[in-house]
Amino acid sequence: MEPNDISDWGGDLSARELAEVMAAAKAAGMVTQMTFVDDPASPEGEQAIEYVNSHHWLPPDYRRLPKNEVEALGHTLFDAEATLVNKKKALMLLGHRGSIEAYRILKRFAKQSPAELKVWSKIAFDECKTFLATDLSEETQLGFNFISQKIGRNEPCPCGSGKKYKRCCGEGG
Repeated sequence: MEPNDISDWGGDLSARELAEVMAAAKAAGMVTQMTFVDDPASPEGEQAIEYVNSHHWLPPDYRRLPKNEVEALGHTLFDAEATLVNKKKALMLLGHRGSIEAYRILKRFAKQSPAELKVWSKIAFDECKTFLATDLSEETQLGFNFISQKIGRNEPCPCGSGKKYKRCCGEGG
């Protein structure tokens, strides 16, 4: 993806500045995941900003977490007794680990994540894919997240009916 592929995204960076950030990250050999939010004041936007601002939870050796620690973090995600903060920390670490084990855990969790962790789960899963792609291709990858409050036609309706949005509140739209 190139900066011009993001037409009129309304962010604080110009297309030229975005291109400079991407080029600098690639030149430094950094795996980069950029998150774009259409409405920072929306619940989704607030969750995305919270995720981005929680990178301080990452330990210096986060890319070298052993398999048993990755599995333990996976258990935390599916543990009904685990706190929301611990689940968020697990998502952050798994997203940055970029191993096939972390990918499988995050993929499974994304399918059943609770509403308060949907955005965290999406960003962590996308980051994991970017880190994993970098490891597999041995070439630095750049990834992108687009967080929107818009409801997809095939997503569950937010009214809680259990129907798809297009067959419920989105009918006729």
